[in-house]
Amino acid sequence: MAVGAGASDQVRPVRIAGAVPGDSFDPHNNSGTAAALFAAVSRRGLLVRRLDVAISRSQRYRLAASTFHPARRRWRERFRRAVYEAQSRNCARLLDGDRESNVILQLFRGFQARGLPYWLLLDTTDALRRAAGLASPFAAGALGPATEQALYRGAEHIFVMASEPKASLVRDYGVAADTITVVGAGVNIEYPERLAALGEIVRYRQRTVLFVGRDFERKGGPELLEAFAEARSAVPDARLVILGVELERDPPGVESRGEVLDREEVRRSYEQAAAFCLPSRFEPTGMSVMEAMAFGLPVVGTRVGGIPEAIEDGATGILVDQGDRRALRDALLRLIGDPEEAARMGRNGRRWIDSERNWDAVVDRMLAAVSGHGARASSR
Repeated sequence: MAVGAGASDQVRPVRIAGAVPGDSFDPHNNSGTAAALFAAVSRRGLLVRRLDVAISRSQRYRLAASTFHPARRRWRERFRRAVYEAQSRNCARLLDGDRESNVILQLFRGFQARGLPYWLLLDTTDALRRAAGLASPFAAGALGPATEQALYRGAEHIFVMASEPKASLVRDYGVAADTITVVGAGVNIEYPERLAALGEIVRYRQRTVLFVGRDFERKGGPELLEAFAEARSAVPDARLVILGVELERDPPGVESRGEVLDREEVRRSYEQAAAFCLPSRFEPTGMSVMEAMAFGLPVVGTRVGGIPEAIEDGATGILVDQGDRRALRDALLRLIGDPEEAARMGRNGRRWIDSERNWDAVVDRMLAAVSGHGARASSR
């Protein structure tokens, strides 16, 4: 694979430095996206090195001291700006003397890559977060909108996980549409090679619905509890398992397990479920939706953010409007009440993961995008 060099029309091999704050081998860093994506790039023989741009402990102490302000909120804003800038400088410092890499693949928005041209993988924008009423890291007084715009406009190419952030980049930040490509995302957890290993139809008769997510409110947890309570009145042996949150008191049929860091336990939970539900109020990509599909689960999700691009309504799962508790209840009843249909949707979802929503396919789409219109990879 090579990348065009613009006006010179020379073709140079891509030699990628993958950059992210934190250990990119850590399966918990950005929910495992760094580990899974960089592994896929490595399988192409294109990843030259990994850059951990996170600030060190000594840097943290110095930045905390240099940004001190008696008002805690003001201190936090100044510290956040300082960390962003320090991580950007760390990127350039780590590349000093590097004669192998010629482009940086930056994950998400914790810094702005320096030292080489960079490609940016993005799941959302602050404009979308503000529209959903969520905290805005680049709000005025914190990092600032100009910093966010500079990050996007400075990128040679931006890869987005869904269509909504692409529209936001063009509409809200003035980024040229031909420098943005929707590439989707892959699955960050190891899953069985074949669905037969999961017991086939038997598991879909267990009537267990799974929810995975730490931000319970944003991911529609309260609505799910209400809809499940109504569904359970019709199907008394139905169960709801919640990973990521521990409720103060579990309602009848509900088991909340709190945050689960053991990925083997997460895998077992997917394997033992009959259906998956994520009724989010805001969801840039829906990574857990794809994880569930990889384990052969039919999925119920809301028509929010990237979820409709991850679920084919009626084929791999069921889409409902956000906040429509009755539709959510009916969708749950449909899946736990019809194991054959649940199995059919589960098989369809797994086939889609195998063909389209895996990191190897994502990397193929990335490389096709930058090879098609003259990315300016450095000659270094």
